[in-house]
Amino acid sequence: MKHFSLTLILCLLNAATLHAQGLNFNDSAYHQVPRKKSVVVISPDGLPPKADLSMYVPTVIDQGKLGTCVGVSTGYYMRTILEARHLGITDRDSVDALRFSPSFLYNSIKDPLDKNCKRGTEVAAALEFLKNKGVVRLAQQPYPDCSQTRSAALQPEAGSRIMDYIRLFGLNDRQEDVIISTKKALAEGTPVVIAIQTTPSLDDLGFWYKLWIRFLRFFGIDTDDEFGLWNPAKSKKLRGGHAVCVVGYDDAKFGGAFHVVNSRGENWGDDGFFWIRYADYSKHAKYAFQAYLPAEQYTTAALRSGEIIIELAGLRSTQPRFTPLHSDSSLITYALLDPQPTDTEFKFKINVDTQTYLYVLGANSSQRTVDKLFPLDSISPMIGADTKVILPSEEQVYALDATTGTENWLFLFSDREINIDSCMTEINARQGPFTQRVQDVLSDRLIKKEQVDYQTRKMGFALREKHEGLIVPLLVTLKHVKKRSM
Repeated sequence: MKHFSLTLILCLLNAATLHAQGLNFNDSAYHQVPRKKSVVVISPDGLPPKADLSMYVPTVIDQGKLGTCVGVSTGYYMRTILEARHLGITDRDSVDALRFSPSFLYNSIKDPLDKNCKRGTEVAAALEFLKNKGVVRLAQQPYPDCSQTRSAALQPEAGSRIMDYIRLFGLNDRQEDVIISTKKALAEGTPVVIAIQTTPSLDDLGFWYKLWIRFLRFFGIDTDDEFGLWNPAKSKKLRGGHAVCVVGYDDAKFGGAFHVVNSRGENWGDDGFFWIRYADYSKHAKYAFQAYLPAEQYTTAALRSGEIIIELAGLRSTQPRFTPLHSDSSLITYALLDPQPTDTEFKFKINVDTQTYLYVLGANSSQRTVDKLFPLDSISPMIGADTKVILPSEEQVYALDATTGTENWLFLFSDREINIDSCMTEINARQGPFTQRVQDVLSDRLIKKEQVDYQTRKMGFALREKHEGLIVPLLVTLKHVKKRSM
């Protein structure tokens, strides 16, 4: 009888159900999404050994035979998890009451000819819609519903929008960078939506897999060593794209693995979840996205704090001597005391404790134009919580050019995204000293210096009360002199 049961189970396993997916790969669109700046974790111990957001995950949903994985992973999972964590809600019924509609999101971005929700779509398109429009609750448009007309008649609340989104890594990044960037996002308390290249072995974790595990356990056979683990290498061929939501990681699990919630119902995998080893993740996760809600407006604890360390080549100390200069200007200035010659190499190290938009501008007193030092190229200005940013990078340095005079380095820590290129154009078009031009352009967006606790022993600040404005400015100056001839 036992032999018959074993044979039956094996037959059922081989007849695993094929599941719909629905992620359309678009490398060009992914590359256009601003990328997260490579960062260093502030904690001396580095990243924590594990992170877990599963308590904020709503009831696992089954997308069925529809190609709606993008709507499920971004609207239903990511957006709901962000909302639940923002509100501090972990009770499953209460989390479910917050759920957002995957049907609404999918219908809002799908091909108009996709009447049956089978053609799939792209994660970047979903996140862009979440940023600009938002998403309605699941109760307003339950799942499944492929009616684009019903979706168009609904109006999302402004509070359902995300503030911003970024991509975590490039298409050809090193395995280590792919893993660390994903772990850092999860350690910040945000889920990560990924676009994975699946293999048929993902189907091995279906309902019959779960039944097989129970069968083995009935006979006292230990199955814990690989329960819920997706092993892509079991299949030799690749399958299409699938969007899923990463909700945690554990360095001790399977030698290091990410925890992922799927859209195949609770009878699939480990109650709807699965694990993927770091090495497999780096091979099969082609895209990864992180989204942010607006920063909280705390009243008792510090809303935001920042610190700037400047490393000058040839100095034993990592922080050169400076003095804070207070004036009638709203820009508090830290003046470096030791003049530096042309060709001096330097770096900026910026520490932040909560998410912020960071911008760095440079201007020499001998010139009227302002240069943007950060962000450059396709890098996002968004910096996550508990992060150290090294500019220009760990491997590169800035160097003073041949133009002598006073170097002005302006650091802007902002609650909201700034059109920094437009601001620079306005600053360059105005007359007068650099500080006055900055104040004229940014004006009421700057937080008054009386509401900012600027430090005296270090170049930094803290906000400890409600404030008016969005931007904390911090100006550093350096006397740039000619290089001595040999």
